[in-house]
Amino acid sequence: MTDDNLILLLTNKKNYLEKNKNYLSYFPLNPLDNNPNNIKAVQYKIPEREQIYKRYDFCESLYNEMIKEFSEKLNHIHKENYSIRAWDLMIGSWLKGYIQFSYKNYLNLSSIISNYKINTAFISDYKKYDFTIPGTLSFDLAKVDVDWNLCFCSKLFEYFYSEKIKINYHTPSYFKLKNKHLSFENNRLFFRLLSSFSKIFRTNNEAFISRTYLPFKEEKKLEMYFKQLPSFYSEIKISPERVNINLRKMFTYQTDSKKPSVENFIKINLKNFIPLSFIENFKIIKKISKSKMFPQNPKFIFTSSLYSADDTFKLYAASQIMKNKPYYIGQHGNNYFSKIHANYLSELKHCDSFFSWGFQKEPKIKKFFNFKILNRQVSHDKNGKLLIIFDHLGTTFNNDLVFNPQEFLKNILDILSVIKNLNKDIKNKTILRLNMSFYKKIFGIKYIKFFENLEVSIDNGKKNINKLIKEARLCLFTYDSTGFLENTLNDVPSIFICDKDYINCINDDFREKYNNLINAKIMFNDSMPLINHINSNWEEISSWWSKPEIRKTINDFNQNFNLKPFNGCLKYLKENLKFKNNVS
Repeated sequence: MTDDNLILLLTNKKNYLEKNKNYLSYFPLNPLDNNPNNIKAVQYKIPEREQIYKRYDFCESLYNEMIKEFSEKLNHIHKENYSIRAWDLMIGSWLKGYIQFSYKNYLNLSSIISNYKINTAFISDYKKYDFTIPGTLSFDLAKVDVDWNLCFCSKLFEYFYSEKIKINYHTPSYFKLKNKHLSFENNRLFFRLLSSFSKIFRTNNEAFISRTYLPFKEEKKLEMYFKQLPSFYSEIKISPERVNINLRKMFTYQTDSKKPSVENFIKINLKNFIPLSFIENFKIIKKISKSKMFPQNPKFIFTSSLYSADDTFKLYAASQIMKNKPYYIGQHGNNYFSKIHANYLSELKHCDSFFSWGFQKEPKIKKFFNFKILNRQVSHDKNGKLLIIFDHLGTTFNNDLVFNPQEFLKNILDILSVIKNLNKDIKNKTILRLNMSFYKKIFGIKYIKFFENLEVSIDNGKKNINKLIKEARLCLFTYDSTGFLENTLNDVPSIFICDKDYINCINDDFREKYNNLINAKIMFNDSMPLINHINSNWEEISSWWSKPEIRKTINDFNQNFNLKPFNGCLKYLKENLKFKNNVS
């Protein structure tokens, strides 16, 4: 098959394809399917380091331009007076995600037009498609839904290329997430009861401390240091309102010219993608944020995760920073400070202080310790198993401007190659730690199918991860993981593998650290050296892990980045959670 006269597929339906024509799929093809020979998938080039910075700088510049007018419009329709900082807290992560997602797909389509001879495009008929999503978290789920994504790309393609390339329209399947609730309900009855009980005894001027990434007991102990009863916060289930088209028409932007540009596309279509929680459901969410679920005159707010996707919490926190209440955010995982993407995260700007696990380069960032392992020592079995731990599918795609679904399909296939080439005795002792994303369709592919008949044990993500680590002699992470950071501090032999171009995504301050991991065979960017390393060192993993040069590499990597808790560290954290005397 040649690249001549290709038909680009921006639709998920392939039953109408003709045998005598050649097709190009926007998303990867499932190798387990019986794909016809006249279809191939797009191969994207990974951008160089300088290009990565330019991509993020472009999106950041556009965000800074748009958030000002966006804040004014939101204040106007809701009759509010929130500051830009408050709206950045509430909607910043979504708006940045929308801009980056749009720009990334624009670049992908531009690359296709430049590198392939496309004479026709079969696109999804998006005109009656409802793109609206309940809340912030739903946006990440929508982006990995193949039909939602293809409808978005079809809209983008039509905007830029309708006058240059012939287009055929095809009816898409409709995205079902819009009928679900705005936030995921905590289904554990125990925590729902604790949350209800907590409201009874909550006082208005106590500190709001929740989801700090401290172990549960340590978080409750921190609350008691402030002479308050432990509290238990659980997200509220909210039924989404119907889309108000007239209200959304108010979100129109002045565009620079009639000539198509990605900036104009993003501005023109913003109204179609804003989550319901910030328009139609705003009033009910605000009402909940004013309820006894939250202290209304708190000493301060401290969280390490709620700011990301809990829209009710975000509105509550925004209201409190408008009253000058201190707002502290803690680090909640890997890649903060090490990855270029993290340089542009909104939470680093709208908090009063950011509590890192060891990194500090500016006054707002305070150096602490890895919260997750405080008084949580995890052991391992020197004669135990190989535990292979997988990332949530789609996370990398959702969280950067670099990688595409083709890359993580390739990564899955690379890991399968590793498993199949392990020595038999190692393979018999291998456990795969998957997660629920493997049992759902991600870009139209259900990845659990790849792991059938491998003759290895599979954990679906329900078993406590620490129990699995206790049974392991070696942990292999299939990504740059928070778990790797935890394990190195707990002295659990651990290695990880990433894409060969992953190092291009790492900030200058950390490139030497990561290259040292590669040289020490702790980090891998190729499956064959990884296979050889495991097979040749399996019987002496503990000896390899204990070598002075390995210990030095690990210690150097963690230095000023991933620090171990120290005596009195919780009280030290308490002393840095400063507050003004509250006046009701």
